[in-house]
Amino acid sequence: MIDRLARDAAVNLIRQYFGGSITNDELLDEFPRSSPDSALEGIYQRMFDLVDDLYGHKVLGSLANDPVNYVLVQRCVLFLHSDLEYQWVGKSRGIINRLRGLRSVSDKGEAGVWPFFRRVDYETVSKTWHVLNS
Repeated sequence: MIDRLARDAAVNLIRQYFGGSITNDELLDEFPRSSPDSALEGIYQRMFDLVDDLYGHKVLGSLANDPVNYVLVQRCVLFLHSDLEYQWVGKSRGIINRLRGLRSVSDKGEAGVWPFFRRVDYETVSKTWHVLNS
């Protein structure tokens, strides 16, 4: 199920945090993870891994300037703008789960384009979004 309002709220929060407007605590506390849209829980888990700390803070330079994190956050935002269903199962929180990797229902998902399930979906949404916003 796609929850457009909750996805849009999540995009806004992610942009605010990585733009330096809100703290990590605000991002995590206000993130609409209780939505029936399973993409929001999956992306919340990944954001938690990226930004959680023992104290509240605005985006850290090391996090904001890391190209791997930048690409991951951009994919999350693109996915949330899409109308694709989230197809991954399992939780990504915690070192053990990260080491095991994400699993998909059919074990055919491409982890390199997470939260997208297939590279072709990522590429299609990426091109469409670029065209719409250029």
